[in-house]
Amino acid sequence: MTSYRTAYNRILNGMLTMTEASGDAVDGDAAARCIDEANVFKAELDALTAAKLKTSSKHYMALTDAMAQSRQRLEALSEEIAELVKAVEMAAKVVAVLARIIPLL
Repeated sequence: MTSYRTAYNRILNGMLTMTEASGDAVDGDAAARCIDEANVFKAELDALTAAKLKTSSKHYMALTDAMAQSRQRLEALSEEIAELVKAVEMAAKVVAVLARIIPLL
């Protein structure tokens, strides 16, 4: 299977070759055929690029979804930790009060 970069370069080279050939053409019909072929290569190049962008977009979307889920998990854990800290602070206050009351008994 040909890589994206290899296919891109081959199509681009074909397009450039036909564009240069249009300048070297001996008559208007030959130049027009070369320009038509260059336009075909350009359309193929655009289609190839669009397909690559669509694939890249799918990967990017999956990555951003995973990042969003991780962020939600972290926020939930942060809330749980904050609740635990509050509970520990309350327990420390209760221990301090009991430490003052016990000697009085």
